Amino acid sequence: MIRTMIFDDIDRALPLMKRSFKKNIRPYAMTWHEKSTRDTAVVLISKGISFYNEANDSEIDAIISGMIIPSMFDKSTILAQILIWYTEAQSGVGVKLLKMFEREAKIRGAHIVMFGSPAEIVRENHKVYTRLGYKGIEAQYIKEL
Repeated sequence: MIRTMIFDDIDRALPLMKRSFKKNIRPYAMTWHEKSTRDTAVVLISKGISFYNEANDSEIDAIISGMIIPSMFDKSTILAQILIWYTEAQSGVGVKLLKMFEREAKIRGAHIVMFGSPAEIVRENHKVYTRLGYKGIEAQYIKEL
């Protein structure tokens, strides 16, 4: 069942966020800090858009969360920037979360939804993203210093 995330859900969501980090971010030499993740979740819940999926066993198995911000190039263009979108749920739940995020972003005045994704995931999901109307516009690079 998909729900809007509230502060009381953070502790249940942290294990999924950590698994997302291990799979998608840690390979790029970043480290996990639970307090930082918790603090960011508080901001996303209070000022952004956050939904999750609750599996039959009450475990959170999918999450999407992001912020509504003006474009730095044209302040009249409002962006919805997805910061985390990760699922271990059954097929189709990730798309449902994305569509809920899009609807809420539009209600809040966003004109564009953006998200970054690891290259491997983009290759795996390119057809899904394009079918949903998304276009690849940039690549991100990372280097440890």
